[in-house]
Amino acid sequence: MTALTPPPRSMLSLWSGLRARLAAWQRRRVLCQELSVAEEGDVRAILHDLNITESDLPTLADASGWSRVLLPAMLERVGLDGPALDRRLPAVANDLRRVCAACTVKGQCRRALEAGDSTLHCMTFCPNAHTLDALRREERMAA
Repeated sequence: MTALTPPPRSMLSLWSGLRARLAAWQRRRVLCQELSVAEEGDVRAILHDLNITESDLPTLADASGWSRVLLPAMLERVGLDGPALDRRLPAVANDLRRVCAACTVKGQCRRALEAGDSTLHCMTFCPNAHTLDALRREERMAA
């Protein structure tokens, strides 16, 4: 899993998208090879530990690769520290990744983040909006 470290603004460019797709393809290839030699019971145990089902695997592979760039950028946009979230609430961070990987509006997200659109606008289409909002409120209450 990748860290939820925000990418530089330039990472939202077309070239970074192409690199992200190639990296996603390579990761899927490696994952398929590893899963093909793993014991079925081991795979089930890993999926159980991650709280995902076998049917979630294709979605988690994220063919576009964009979620690895967009989620950290969205976390930064809403004022959350991705690496701290990874350390403090790893299950929540994994759920954010899963939802982002399954997102169907990555293009809209990328354009909004590139354009510097407001947090409010970004939250109108983000499938992680409720979780991100809850995390922001929790941080404000702790401060």
